[in-house]
Amino acid sequence: MKNTLFDTVPRSDVIQGVGCVVKQNYRFSTEDVAQTEQLAAFNSEFRAMGKSSLPADKSARDGFHAFCAGYELDDLRIMISESEAHTFSSLGPKNPAAINGEWVIITRLEGCAEVEIDGNQAHFCGNRVEIRRVGVAYKGRVSNNRSLSIFLPKDRLPGLEFLLERVARGERLASNNLLLGSYLRSLGHVLPMVMQSNASEVADATMAMICSSLSYDAKLVDTILPSAMIERYEKAKIYIDKNLNSSSLTIDNLASFLCVSRRQLYKLFEDQGGVHRYISNRRLCACFLTILRSSEKAKVAEVAEKFGFTNLARFRAAFKSQFGCTPTELQKMGLMRSGPTTFELWLKNNNIRQIA
Repeated sequence: MKNTLFDTVPRSDVIQGVGCVVKQNYRFSTEDVAQTEQLAAFNSEFRAMGKSSLPADKSARDGFHAFCAGYELDDLRIMISESEAHTFSSLGPKNPAAINGEWVIITRLEGCAEVEIDGNQAHFCGNRVEIRRVGVAYKGRVSNNRSLSIFLPKDRLPGLEFLLERVARGERLASNNLLLGSYLRSLGHVLPMVMQSNASEVADATMAMICSSLSYDAKLVDTILPSAMIERYEKAKIYIDKNLNSSSLTIDNLASFLCVSRRQLYKLFEDQGGVHRYISNRRLCACFLTILRSSEKAKVAEVAEKFGFTNLARFRAAFKSQFGCTPTELQKMGLMRSGPTTFELWLKNNNIRQIA
């Protein structure tokens, strides 16, 4: 494949006049590195998304074409990318992106993808939309493709994340909302030409389309909770995250805070395997990030106790089951880990500009 992503549309960095077109503030191209290093460079830059491999009839020596351009529409981060055929996989919450829980909505503007999550498979092409958490365990393959990816900021998610989780469940892996898919495909074609003065309106329209499409997805009608319960679900998640290291974080206290019964509370977290499991997983995630981000070797026992794990042996076992490595192994990974990639900084809204 040739670098054709912007052959037919104007780029914001080549149009005269500052601020006339929406900012393209991220760029990555494997053409910038030696052919034999292209696949490794791609995997390094997008480690938060998983690992890509070439088809069986190709090797790294053959090179790997990929080109990505990122735009900011108000607080939305949108990427248009193209790449040649490859397989992909993510082991799930071993990387920090999965822990932080960002969501991504992907539309294939050209080409197709086959994705498997929790043993459930789905085929994405045309107007079919893929919705999942960044870093969730998945695998699949994609043809030569051109895709649009929207990374949803957390402050846009109140009331929406519950719906996203329902859509992203294995049996609902493929969203058949053709109207949303059609809108996103159109956005992919006009995005590089959107005027900066209209960026906020386009961002709001995009979020409104996503929200309304999810809210009226026929697959969800029979499972959606009343709006009051969805609001309690969002409040519960905030309360839990604020009290992960507090001994007062109990089922009874959480139910009292939300003014619901224990039965209603369990219903809220049914998709996460129950409220006990959800709290335990969030505390494990907090331990994971604390250990990974520590500039020096943290004492595992102290970290575990800080987040409510009093039995060290059980903590180590649960940690290994959740993340596929022991706390000590993670410490070694953290000490050797380099800083965030440009893509990860871009996702954090650091306004990185990497345009040649």
